[in-house]
Amino acid sequence: MPAKSEGISAPGVYDIPIDAYHADPRPPSMSSSGARTILNRCPAVFRYQQDNPPAPKRHFDIGHAAHRVLLGLGAELVVLDPADFPSKNGNLPDGYTNAAMRAARDDAYGAGKVPLLKAEFEQVQAMAQAVDDHPFAGKLFRNGVAEQSLIWQDDETGVWCRARPDYLVHEGRIFPDYKTCQSAKPDDLRKSLWNFGYHQQCAWYQDGIRALGIHDNPAMAFVFQEKEPPYIVTVAIPDAYAREWAHMQNRKARDLFSQCLKSGEWPAYADDVVTLELPGYAESQLQQKHEAGAFELSMAYHKPLDAAE
Repeated sequence: MPAKSEGISAPGVYDIPIDAYHADPRPPSMSSSGARTILNRCPAVFRYQQDNPPAPKRHFDIGHAAHRVLLGLGAELVVLDPADFPSKNGNLPDGYTNAAMRAARDDAYGAGKVPLLKAEFEQVQAMAQAVDDHPFAGKLFRNGVAEQSLIWQDDETGVWCRARPDYLVHEGRIFPDYKTCQSAKPDDLRKSLWNFGYHQQCAWYQDGIRALGIHDNPAMAFVFQEKEPPYIVTVAIPDAYAREWAHMQNRKARDLFSQCLKSGEWPAYADDVVTLELPGYAESQLQQKHEAGAFELSMAYHKPLDAAE
């Protein structure tokens, strides 16, 4: 059974609130998102984000709410019905009709909850139903426990790591992670895998699951779902090459984190002046244009001005 914790000092699976997890229950430790930031951006950005957590953003609310409904954690939702907040101004662009609604929304944010308009709540209910109706995805979120925090120590660097999988299954080796998206088309998901570092997240979670003895050969399955009707679902896993690259990236991220902790320095991209060359694709395009004669000068341009008159 997951342990309750008021101060974590040992590796394990812990049942703690989401805000406690993000506040780092075993400082200093690094999460998957932190690993992606420190490696794919720079340590200075990572350090700043740790000290200055971002404010809630409305465009993430649907995704957060869909997680809550799908995983059975609906207590943190606050549903706001415009009918309860009459306004003479009509609906404003963001769906909040007046200052009272905005105040209720901000109060929900302040309490660590997710505010939703009534129509949005109905939307996430339909999304959860679409996942449940999917022939494969629906089965992944049964017979397990949602949003447990994994805390472990990396053997190579000694760095403490943390992860919060969407769902830990009691039996089997497939651990699902739910993500909303604009397009669940496989070609678009390949881009998302790289752009958002989902392959790194996959490998990070696998490391934690193995380190804590939950399963010695876990597989992560991403359940991607579009946010527009008919709420199409695609279940996908990163291939072996993507996972291998991810393990290398994550090892480097842990190494960087360890170095920064020891030195107390969190460097930016570069301290010296850098020389910028054109990206490879730009040089290739220019070469093609050059070979096609795009940069040849016209003969008229070379004639003396008096000869041209």
